[in-house]
Amino acid sequence: MAENGVRTVDFDPLAAVDELLGNRDGSVGRVPVGSLATQLAGGGVVASVATTNALGDRIETLEDGQTSGLYSAESWTQLLSYTPDTNGVGGFVHDDDTGQHNQASLSGYVGALVDNAGRYRWNLSLGLWVRIGSNRLSGLDDEEAARIAADDALSARIAALETIEIDSLTIAGGTIYELGQSVAMTLNWSLSGAGAVTDQKINGADVANGARSWTSAAITNDTTFTLTVTDASARNVSRSVSVDFRNRVYWGASDALVTNSAGVLALEGGGSAVAASRARSFTVTTDGEQYVYYAIPTTFGQPSDVIAYGFPTDATITTISLTSAAGHTESYYLIRLDQKQNGTVPVEVN
Repeated sequence: MAENGVRTVDFDPLAAVDELLGNRDGSVGRVPVGSLATQLAGGGVVASVATTNALGDRIETLEDGQTSGLYSAESWTQLLSYTPDTNGVGGFVHDDDTGQHNQASLSGYVGALVDNAGRYRWNLSLGLWVRIGSNRLSGLDDEEAARIAADDALSARIAALETIEIDSLTIAGGTIYELGQSVAMTLNWSLSGAGAVTDQKINGADVANGARSWTSAAITNDTTFTLTVTDASARNVSRSVSVDFRNRVYWGASDALVTNSAGVLALEGGGSAVAASRARSFTVTTDGEQYVYYAIPTTFGQPSDVIAYGFPTDATITTISLTSAAGHTESYYLIRLDQKQNGTVPVEVN
């Protein structure tokens, strides 16, 4: 058969091609280079080489992260002091070490800065500890960090709703005392609410957070005690209680004309009381014919009325210096009914 046309072997060589001629199931056709590349990568030697290389890289990565044994250190400095004689020994530096150091490299610890806390692998050939990852707590992922932040926010909102109230504040023994006394006051209080107590003070003095009772130094004058309680949100609640020191008033009877403290303190058939004003109704029981007396501090002012048996009566008022049994000295009005009385005498002073 005669040969017609140009033979392919007579063409000049090409450095690259766009397509080839090929046979497939008895047919001849043009094969684009891209299609040929896809076919080659899908199987055969080319695919085997690519798979082997990728698998090798993955195995190498896993091997780099493997350790044998585990040495736990409180700090990076402590880990450096330990030099294993076996490759792959694991190391662990606690999260309390918040410093940084240079990562291990072929030239020593001169790599990028890394946290001291974390997991390590001993490289025997380098003689260095290679940091391979974070500890569980220091390596929290974004999702868990977000959850913790949300929990903290919720706790803060709950704390804002949890308040503290001072239900009561009392003083053992009462709040009224006689001038001249020196008394240490014991305060007792109760709290309610779910808030946490972070600070307690009484008149600026620190009190233990769990305390519900406190005793002052001895006092001799009017004093106000203020309890201030602070919660975890730095909110304060306060409550106060006051102690009053007052003069004593005296009433009773005497055969003699009383002119001093001793005579007032010796009055018979009457009584005395710590008082805040001169107004008082009382009875005096005389022993025969006796004078009836009523002694009040001059700070109360002179009485406007003196009444006996329900009727105004004449009385003489003198001023004396009186020292009480408690040791307090004060100027007093001494009021004496002008007529001696016999029996039980009802008296009212305004």
